Amino acid sequence: FIGDNLKSLGECCFHEDFNLCRISLHNVEHFGDHSLEVVGIREVVNKKCKKLGKEALNDNPQLQQIDFEQLEEIDMGQMMENMQLKALRLPNCKSIQKLQQFEDHSEYSYSDSGSEGEEENEKKNKIAFTADSNVQIVGELPLIQKLPEVLYQYEPNQQQLTKLKNERQQFMHQQIMYAMKFKKYQAKQVVIKGLVILKQDTVPKGSFEDNPFLNFIYGPRIKKVEEDSILGCFFLKRFFSKCLEFIGDNAFEGCPWLSEIDLTKVNFLGAETFTFCHGLVNLQFDELEEIKPDTFNDSKGLRQIIGPKIKSIDEDAFDECSQINVVTDQIPSGDYGSYKVGKKIMFQEILVDKFVERNRFSELVGIQHQLAQNFRFYQSNKRQIYQVALQKFK
Repeated sequence: FIGDNLKSLGECCFHEDFNLCRISLHNVEHFGDHSLEVVGIREVVNKKCKKLGKEALNDNPQLQQIDFEQLEEIDMGQMMENMQLKALRLPNCKSIQKLQQFEDHSEYSYSDSGSEGEEENEKKNKIAFTADSNVQIVGELPLIQKLPEVLYQYEPNQQQLTKLKNERQQFMHQQIMYAMKFKKYQAKQVVIKGLVILKQDTVPKGSFEDNPFLNFIYGPRIKKVEEDSILGCFFLKRFFSKCLEFIGDNAFEGCPWLSEIDLTKVNFLGAETFTFCHGLVNLQFDELEEIKPDTFNDSKGLRQIIGPKIKSIDEDAFDECSQINVVTDQIPSGDYGSYKVGKKIMFQEILVDKFVERNRFSELVGIQHQLAQNFRFYQSNKRQIYQVALQKFK
């Protein structure tokens, strides 16, 4: 959301806008109650606000740091569910409340050790303030010179991927777990933003259930995702495997950030598999024959499913969705209420942070623009071009 001139956020204006991951807040003077509660932002940078509304920034598990130039007071008790928040810049803040309760509430480790046997005092990382924050509120808390760069990572680092292939040992790098196969770890205590598992073929039942941090899974050999395995991974944006064939019941239920997954080889799709997955827009199934009850319930962004072999669709498959366009050779064309069977439609589709159709459109525009330039050049120089060609012919 680009809005450099925003000055006021009304009450609940972005409340539960799950897919909002970036927004310009530099000039906002007023943050209304619950205005940015339950969103996907990772940082807040603001130059003008002096007082926050009630729970304006609460329940944001992706939020890592805040920078308020003019804020005069802050109640950390209203940020208890911001489980990744660990760095603050508050140069003019005169009062900070319930900081100790906030720290005690944290049960997560942010280290890159990947170790399961961490000491208790290592699990609860103290929140850090920048050195220019008001000394009266900082006390003996850790200081940092400046806020770190916030990373937006939805795929493996290629250097680390090469390291894994060479050394074949599990390790962590920038909160991304690299491993050959999945190993049990304290998924609800260790913050892992990405998971790379090169030789895994199955994601076991309940493996990542209700993980609020995971942004991507990279498993090129994964064929089977068992029931409930990724249930409630609210901020999972990308699942990478070109071998996926089986997806169990409720496997991706409650993943509203999910926007990129290859389903072309999937031949079995369980019930309620993609319920409440708002980020899905256009899906391709080359092998699937049946869509079961409640499979895509409440997936607000879904617009089209392409599946040439689909011959059975349950009448409750798309409850609480916009009417879905289904492209299949096995069902007669027509309107079936919650869905219609028709021809493939082209539209702007958002995948991760890229606009796919817009990119294609831009390429076409570029080609047309070049052709137009060439034509104008020809029109203005055709006499000279003709004369040169004639000389060469002679």
